[in-house]
Order: sequence, then C-alpha cells, then structure tokens
Amino acid sequence: MREKLKASYSETGRPSIDPELLLRILLIGYLYGITSERKLVEELRMHLAWRWFTGLGFDQEIPHHSTFSKNSLTQCRSRRDAFFSVLLSRRHNWEQRMGQTTSAISSVRNIGAFQLKVSARGALIRAFFGSTFMYWAVVLSSNPTPLRFSILAVPAVGLIAWAFLRVRATRNPPASDDELAHWRAVRKFYWLDGGLEWGLIGVAVFALARFGRFDLIPQTLGVIIGLHYLPLGKIFRAQQYYWTGGIMVIAALGSLLIPRGHMRSVVGCVAVGLTLWATCFAILCWASSPFVGRNKSNAR
Repeated sequence: MREKLKASYSETGRPSIDPELLLRILLIGYLYGITSERKLVEELRMHLAWRWFTGLGFDQEIPHHSTFSKNSLTQCRSRRDAFFSVLLSRRHNWEQRMGQTTSAISSVRNIGAFQLKVSARGALIRAFFGSTFMYWAVVLSSNPTPLRFSILAVPAVGLIAWAFLRVRATRNPPASDDELAHWRAVRKFYWLDGGLEWGLIGVAVFALARFGRFDLIPQTLGVIIGLHYLPLGKIFRAQQYYWTGGIMVIAALGSLLIPRGHMRSVVGCVAVGLTLWATCFAILCWASSPFVGRNKSNAR
C-alpha cells in the first residue's frame, strides 16, 4: 500500500502521516457508519481496540480531523477510492467462498437422525468384528504372547466403548417421516443382504474346511463381508459403505499374493481387521464432529 501511494507524498518538508494509518482510520469510519471526520477522531481517542487496529500507541498523537478533509480534495482521493474498491472486490469473493462453505456445512448439519443411528450402530459392528479379526491374527501368528493380546486389547476396547457411547447418544433423536418411509422401502433388501452374507459365509467355511483349505478362510470372509457392504451404501445412502467394502475386498485379495502359510492367514486377518477399525474410527470422528452434534441437538 505504501508503494502504491508513494507518488502522492513528498520526500521533503515535514514527515508525512503514514498512508496505511489514514486508511485504517477511514476503514473504521466506514465499518461503523461514522461519516464525520471530527467524530471519528473523537471516537478513536476513547476506543483502545480501534487504537490497536490502527497501530497507534498510547503516547502517539491521532491525526487531526482536517487531515482527512485535505486528503479528500487531493489526488489521494482517487487512490483511496481504488483501495476501497479492491477491498470490496475481495469481500465479494470472500462471501462467495463462504457461501460455498456454508452450503457444505449445511449439508452436514442436515444429516438425519436415522442416518446417525445407522452410522453409530455400523461403527459398533465394525469395531467388534474388526477386533475379532485382529484377535485371530494374533492367534494364528507364530508367537501369540499375552503382551500381543494386551496391545491388541487397547484399541479394541477403546473403539468398542466409543462406538457403544455413540449408539447410546443417538438413540433418542426421532427419525423424520421421509427417513422412516425410506427404511420401510429398503428394510427387506437390508435383511436379504444380511441373510445372504451369513449364508455365503457358512457355505464358504464348510467348503474350505471340507477341502482342507483353512488358509483361505480369512480372505474369503473378507471378500464376502466386503461385497456385503456395497449394497448397504445404496440402502442407507451413505458413501462409507462403498469405501469399507471396496477397501476390504482389495485388501483381502491382495493378501493372496503372499505364499501359502501362517503369514498369509495373519496378513489376511490383519487386512480385514484394520479396514474395519479404520472405517469405524473415521465414522466415529465424523459422528462426534461439532456440526453433527449440533444437528442432533436440533433434531431433539
């Protein structure tokens, strides 16, 4: 700013008043609707916050009110107007960005109570089965020591307890009529998806045990459970299920690249278990965010 207004100031004579100081004072007047320079200077003497904004110390003299009048009649006026035009343009751009951000926040706040309940219960299921897969990863390892089980118990208990608290916190907000109507329309597909999942798990485990391929059970369960999550994304209209299912299927199939043995079984269990833990943690963080919390309070 000083460089742009440098041509309006002389290098000889008395020291000039800092142009940034004058513009800051004028900006205060515009923001607070003070049209009189005399009134603006009087108010500036009494407001410590205004002094801090302008950069004036307690021992510094405030410019005389006539200084602003004289500047308005000189070539500084056009430069001053150009400065405020830039400010207004930037304010307009900022309001547009804030409008987009507000729209995004509003979409988060408008999340229904039914979806919050579903997410909390889904997180609890992920925490439980993720802990189960991680438990079997320790069991199938070459050295399942008590220390490993103790280390495993810390995140397992933490996630299960956190998810349980979220389930309790989301049980009271009533669902809207639209959400209830949607649930009535899709609940038969939900139970069909769950029944098909457990049926495939039973058949797959029996077949693999029959042929002695116990090493493929973790990967098979990971693929079946992962595919089970994909229809849930459509049923509950939530992207989290697509991510969970897709990552789980890829992780389970990726563990097949490891040669047959205990290590492949361990990696398969860890891949599925960590996927469930990671998505559970992400859902719990999302459900515990301030915006979602505000939405739940409004739903009550």
